[in-house]
Amino acid sequence: GVFHLLHEVRDLGLYPQLWKQHMLSGLCKLINGQVGISVQTPDAGNVDISRSTIVDMGWAGEKERLNWLAYCRQNDLRADPSRTELMRLMAGGRSFVRFREQLCHNRHWYSSDHVQVTRRASDVDSFLFSYRQLINPARHHWLYLLRPWSDRPFDNRQRRIVKLFHDELGRILDQDALRVSQALPVCQLSPRLSQTLDLLATGLAEKQVAVRLGCSQNTIHGYVKELHRRFAVNSRSELLARVFQARASVQPRLLL
Repeated sequence: GVFHLLHEVRDLGLYPQLWKQHMLSGLCKLINGQVGISVQTPDAGNVDISRSTIVDMGWAGEKERLNWLAYCRQNDLRADPSRTELMRLMAGGRSFVRFREQLCHNRHWYSSDHVQVTRRASDVDSFLFSYRQLINPARHHWLYLLRPWSDRPFDNRQRRIVKLFHDELGRILDQDALRVSQALPVCQLSPRLSQTLDLLATGLAEKQVAVRLGCSQNTIHGYVKELHRRFAVNSRSELLARVFQARASVQPRLLL
């Protein structure tokens, strides 16, 4: 079931919202969950919801979903009694999967206002949390899978299913990043060469590029000659055609 779902996700890879929704729905079916949340954030140690990419599905109703989103938009996750242990694990930089009972004792969990107010109102309780750091770009990916309030906790078999899926998904994303990085000479360019190439691609002449970058025209001409050497071409049209062709041929299979 895990690998069948991975193949379906790959087929939808050019449409991030679609493949993530399908991924969450498929995972919830595999582990008898209800709510699925996918979070991609640039900094696991200081989560800023406004800078994170979030996809969610499976809420009991729109009221429950809006209640949860209102809590997230406050961007203060300290109220969550499982947060301390999650932050400690993420600080280690290694992937992991934990269910709630491994993160916080029942007594602390059910005595907290966060659980009794926010989670009860959102009709979610037991959860599985899976974390993975992606190699390029340096981003952090979470899978957050929840069951309704008063439903039974997740078990070890379901945790292993999520771990297998997230490990394989992360491997695909990491391989994509390495494949793109290694295949494109543009990825190994210095900042100035990269800026020059980007401006040339917009249609600017060398003189205009020089003005934009605050360089002499001779300096920009030298950059252009170096770009021709790097890409093994003899003209600007060949250069741009080679770059566009290379980018199209190594497009990631899963767009984030």
